[in-house]
Amino acid sequence: MKCVTQSLLAVLLLLSTSCATMFAEKTAAVRFTSKPTGATVTAGSETGVTPVVLKLGKDVSTVTFKHPSHPPRELHVDKGLGFGWFLMDVLFTPGFGIVGIVVDGSSGAWSTLPETIHCDFTVPQKTPPKKKSKWVDDDALD
Repeated sequence: MKCVTQSLLAVLLLLSTSCATMFAEKTAAVRFTSKPTGATVTAGSETGVTPVVLKLGKDVSTVTFKHPSHPPRELHVDKGLGFGWFLMDVLFTPGFGIVGIVVDGSSGAWSTLPETIHCDFTVPQKTPPKKKSKWVDDDALD
């Protein structure tokens, strides 16, 4: 009986490692909207015309919106942290979660995608600030 109990405990410990990698959804439904509507949105291998709901993998980091009357826009996907998965890794994996944290953290299994991504073509796009080189005097180059 003791052997069976130990075997079951060992199996449970192995099954609980990297909870999010094994049990979390690999994709998520994300709603895409634009102003004006009718923009073509491309996210990973998925494409649609706004408003549309696309199923995205958690590895998608940028989305491209194209509208016939505006220049294309590329938006960064702001991902969240699935804190419940992180907590499960810490509490239920051997070594205070080290295995789960390494596996789930590196695989992106903790990531959560936003419910909606919106692109407003009527608002001017912000240009990123010019990076200054720490090695060269940028003003001398102008």
